Amino acid sequence: MSYYGVRRDANSGMFATRFFFKVIKEYFEKVLRLTSEMIFEPAFSVTDVEKEKKIIYEEINRSNDRSFNKLMIEIDKVMYPNSYINNKTLGEKETIEKFDAEMIRAFKEKFYKPENMVISVSGDITFKKAEKLIDKYFASLFVCENESKIIKENIEPNIKEKYVIVDKAMERSIVAIRIKTPKLADDNFPATKFYNFILGRGQNSRLFNRLREKKGYVYSTGSSLLANHRFGFLTIDAQVHSSKIKDVLKEIKNVLSDLARKKISEKELYRIKNQFKSNLLFLKEASTFQKCLDNVNELSMEGFIRNEEYWLNEINSVTAEQIEEIAKQIYNEKDFVVGAIGKDINIKDLKAFK
Repeated sequence: MSYYGVRRDANSGMFATRFFFKVIKEYFEKVLRLTSEMIFEPAFSVTDVEKEKKIIYEEINRSNDRSFNKLMIEIDKVMYPNSYINNKTLGEKETIEKFDAEMIRAFKEKFYKPENMVISVSGDITFKKAEKLIDKYFASLFVCENESKIIKENIEPNIKEKYVIVDKAMERSIVAIRIKTPKLADDNFPATKFYNFILGRGQNSRLFNRLREKKGYVYSTGSSLLANHRFGFLTIDAQVHSSKIKDVLKEIKNVLSDLARKKISEKELYRIKNQFKSNLLFLKEASTFQKCLDNVNELSMEGFIRNEEYWLNEINSVTAEQIEEIAKQIYNEKDFVVGAIGKDINIKDLKAFK
């Protein structure tokens, strides 16, 4: 594809494998045809498979060097012990060593079918033309055995141990808390997004102001929200010296308590709504490629797309009372795991967060 000046990439995540292509307008159909051939008719030669194994081994080595990723894997193991969530996307070296071309070909035949695919196109092309070409090189070439469907099963935490330590020599330790939250389709999910923004997004967040600016305990801190129709959880993290982990966890608990006890002001809510709207509109303008990826993610995971109008309506409808209710729910949530990675970490310090 380099002959046509294509920029391409691919990645495998928790729920799907994604292929990305950027190409100038006049070569769109040629690249779409080549993409179809690549996905549905791969060679899987022995040489290529063995070469790819070595690449994956190196990716696993790099992943193991990323301390935060390593900690999250261990937290997932105890929070969702019987779920695919705690499976490593890259796999284990021992498993990959057993792969051969026939195994990979069988996997492709089982899952790489039109009914399992979502295709998103963004750029200087009409919907009608894109639909016609996609039908020509994808849908019309293969018979769908089943209608595509979105799996709606819930994944609930099954926590036996709330505290996890990963021993690793590091200049700064990392401490993280993962807490169950509403799922994407829940009515109160928009308020959960606002809560996450107030709690730990940026230098105006409650966590940053308390832990770094006021106390000086941490190098960095923040929160993130991951949710779909299967599960939802909030992750709070901080880089900190191991001697300060206990103090940091106590302060995080205090921040959560403050949000649960005191409703945010209308002035703060107004500011946050404007930041949400700006982020949403800036993202829309910044990258048609990113929009393409967002469409694929939402269609494959949810079965429909939440467009800008949907989110603007959701933003406008969120109230301070709804955010306060979410804050109380998260503060009182019993499904949580606390973990830390570093040297000389005492499990008694982790239990400061209860």
